[in-house]
Amino acid sequence: MVSIINVAGFLLGCYFLLQSYLLVKEKKEEVTDFLAWSIIGLSLLVLTVVPQVGDALASYLRISTRANTIFGLAIFLLYLIIFRMNTLNRNLYRQISVLNEEIALLKYERENRK
Repeated sequence: MVSIINVAGFLLGCYFLLQSYLLVKEKKEEVTDFLAWSIIGLSLLVLTVVPQVGDALASYLRISTRANTIFGLAIFLLYLIIFRMNTLNRNLYRQISVLNEEIALLKYERENRK
């Protein structure tokens, strides 16, 4: 019997795959992001179509239930995503600082020419 959570997981997996594909096609997403979200989408599809995979993963990780395994892996994945976003944010902050310095120097040079 198909439960609501299986249907929701399947639809969410399809959404991740489709949205990632469309963003890469429009060049709004990097290939690494596409690969990450595609893996997440495919994992959701596999876990909803073949629930025994979740049970096997739970027994391999020695976690009592499939739901706990999925939640644990989701939390771990969220930590990785937050870490990556923090790293990207730091890099953007550095780039903005460099650009601000360059703009200030250009303004100073332009004002002193007159």
